[in-house]
Amino acid sequence: MVIILKISEGYSRLDRRCVIAIVQRGGIFDLMVRLDDVIPAYVFSDSGKAQLQLFFQKSIGRTSTINSILSRQDIVEKRSYYSLTERIENKSCTSLINDLISVPSTTTSNAYVLKNELFIEFRFHHNKLLEVNSILSKVIGKNPDFRVVTVSMSRSLREKLESVNAQTSLSTVRFSMTLPQGNEIVSYLLKNHPDAVAEIEGRVLSEKGVKVILYTSKPANFNGIEVISEEEKVYEFFVLQNPLIEARRLGNEARIPRTAFFMTIDNDKLQDTTFIPTTEADEYLGIMMHLPTGSDQAFPLLEYYSEINKELWDWL
Repeated sequence: MVIILKISEGYSRLDRRCVIAIVQRGGIFDLMVRLDDVIPAYVFSDSGKAQLQLFFQKSIGRTSTINSILSRQDIVEKRSYYSLTERIENKSCTSLINDLISVPSTTTSNAYVLKNELFIEFRFHHNKLLEVNSILSKVIGKNPDFRVVTVSMSRSLREKLESVNAQTSLSTVRFSMTLPQGNEIVSYLLKNHPDAVAEIEGRVLSEKGVKVILYTSKPANFNGIEVISEEEKVYEFFVLQNPLIEARRLGNEARIPRTAFFMTIDNDKLQDTTFIPTTEADEYLGIMMHLPTGSDQAFPLLEYYSEINKELWDWL
């Protein structure tokens, strides 16, 4: 097994955390202002258009407000929750989210709605603190719908997963597939950085493709990879086409919330490690196990699947 750099070690290199809250108005948000429950959300962007996917646990107390929300025709019922997608119409809100996500190294970590405020947590490298501040300065004290909740050091991956797991049981899923042929960046990493860890920002799809944050154990130098921190070996690049990237799109369409996604290389295999709610794991497994790989391996190979447990921290 080639992997030396742990996923959790790479994750910790994005050492800064920013949480913002933005008031949402109209439509479902005029109803949600009456709720006292925290509603998990999944913020994603498609070609610059911000979308908000909301998840209402079936265990939530049934009130007239909840009943009104769940009576919408576009509601999707899952095993343990109801889900619906709402376009974020506030242009200044959409612009702010896109600007923050566009900062190199920035990735969305968590989101939820309380009352009519959308809370979003971003992680980023401390080298980009000035850029993040520059974006925040355009709205702080100028837009009454916006506020900064916290700017601090990031939580570890274990702290994040345990926090989510305390509310919603999570499972770890690891698939592998043959390395894609003809991909110059993958070929470069296989030859020079076989222990690299790639964190996928799967919530954002831009003209550049899907953002990938790369963590290595030695300096990387390849055309198309942007340097975030040479000292801490943090980089960024974008992927336009990849079977496992396609799984992100299908997961969004199936409304499956995913907490974190990583890719690593193990000999001649590309590995995908994803954390998802246990109740939705079956559907996610179905998507992955029927995903064409475009290689001699007809579909991704399921290597590991388990609810989060102590064993996980030994290799994560």
